[in-house]
Amino acid sequence: AKPGHIVCNVGHLPTADLEDIRSTVKHSLDIMRELSGSNDGRNHSSDACTRESHPSHVPGFIANVLCVIPENGGGQSYLGVDWCCMRQINLSVWDDQASAGAWYRGSEAHAAVLKEHQGGPGGLRTFGNLLLSMNPLRVAWQRRCRACSAVAEGREADQCPRCGASTFPIPAF
Repeated sequence: AKPGHIVCNVGHLPTADLEDIRSTVKHSLDIMRELSGSNDGRNHSSDACTRESHPSHVPGFIANVLCVIPENGGGQSYLGVDWCCMRQINLSVWDDQASAGAWYRGSEAHAAVLKEHQGGPGGLRTFGNLLLSMNPLRVAWQRRCRACSAVAEGREADQCPRCGASTFPIPAF
């Protein structure tokens, strides 16, 4: 599948608010389960982490990446970690904007986190975020030669253009 649309959400917790941390992590896991197709009631803890073991049932969905980046040194310790704030970067990759939009509008997991974003009792207290939708201008794959480290252009470039040796593999997603 070729990436045609990327949704980027950069969340920021300016304090080590344990309830907001718990809530955002829980909702992120719920969204990833929904996107992976593993919301079927089965225990997938022993499955290998592959598209074969967790085929997505979401039309147009390609991949999701979630990074949690804490900043140390706030003087308060939660869960044994000295965090003063946290960034959460989530990238979801789609075939096209229409597929992404359809999933966001119909997702139970996404609706649940949106409800908490509205604030009020039981809602998020400190979490803020940037939401950015992007369409790639160009997709360029570059592999490296196993022998001379030269760049080989293209995802299917199995041989080095400089020395003819094989290149390191690179998965699509």
